[in-house]
Amino acid sequence: MTWTYSQLQTKIGTFLNRSDLTASIPDFIALAEAKMNRRLDCRQMVEIATISLTGETYAVPTGFAGVKSFRLNTDPVQALEYRNAEEFDDVRLDAYAATGRPTYFTISGSSFYFSPAPDSTYSARLRYRKKIPSLSDTVTTNWLIEEHPDAYLYGALMHSAPFLMADERLSVWGALYESAISEINGDDARQNQAARPSARVKRIG
Repeated sequence: MTWTYSQLQTKIGTFLNRSDLTASIPDFIALAEAKMNRRLDCRQMVEIATISLTGETYAVPTGFAGVKSFRLNTDPVQALEYRNAEEFDDVRLDAYAATGRPTYFTISGSSFYFSPAPDSTYSARLRYRKKIPSLSDTVTTNWLIEEHPDAYLYGALMHSAPFLMADERLSVWGALYESAISEINGDDARQNQAARPSARVKRIG
């Protein structure tokens, strides 16, 4: 079962038994996407980028939603250590006016910040969460609606309840939505576990 953006809107109207929500249904879908971007953490959201660090800052990728890992492609490979903004300011103060191989990073606004500031160009491997591509009249499908249309449907229906003042439906749609999200994250965890090599069993005797 694969739905397009238009078909999803039709399904939402059908479930609500309403034909007068054409202008509002896209808002329900957008709200569902915003919530799913905060709740989902699965392999389809993970991107890997090789970037060149040449200065103290670097713009976060489009659709960035969080770092999984950040490493310098040095020999040996060096993991960059995250510090929150306050801790990073202390680190940067300690290394004021110093340059060298970056050791720490933080995120402020739409940029990464590094300390020490790079003293040359460093290749780095960034593994990060990327937001779900937003559905629209021009982007009519994405991996989530192709693989898990129920998450979109129940997420949008859940956000329709306050708008329609249908509080009695909120718990119904909410439970179905939570089940879909839990199953997506759980399925990803199971597949990751299955991909790991089995531990060798040491024979005794």
